Amino acid sequence: MQWLALAVLALVVVLVALPIAMFLDPQPYAASIERSEPALGAAAVANALQTVRISTAVAHGVYAVVAVWLTVNVLRGRNWARITLTIVVAGATLNSVTSALAGPEYYLPVIVGDVLHVAIVCLLWFPRRVREFFTRQRIARGRTRA
Repeated sequence: MQWLALAVLALVVVLVALPIAMFLDPQPYAASIERSEPALGAAAVANALQTVRISTAVAHGVYAVVAVWLTVNVLRGRNWARITLTIVVAGATLNSVTSALAGPEYYLPVIVGDVLHVAIVCLLWFPRRVREFFTRQRIARGRTRA
């Protein structure tokens, strides 16, 4: 289960890195907006960039907190958290297509994030030790398979 914690920690680093990069070096992201909306003036691009940076920071921050909280509950043997984390990372992977379509500025964080998403899902379901862990937890709580 330590690999799961490390994978989620790496995901949190990626989630935090993109908004930081957007604030430290805004030009590539402004260029992405200009490519998608060439009729926008400089002021409108600046406003759009500010909106994108803030919304990205908020969305990534919320996702990071939720992922960590769910992971803590997975490590406590909560199967609902394992299922929910799987759904959350699957949804994030689908949502990353939107970022990838926005331009090459987003390719690296999308690819790294999606690789981590796949790794997290695999770590949640495939290792025998993980399946045995959740079986023991279910039995300890008095629930068995019907």
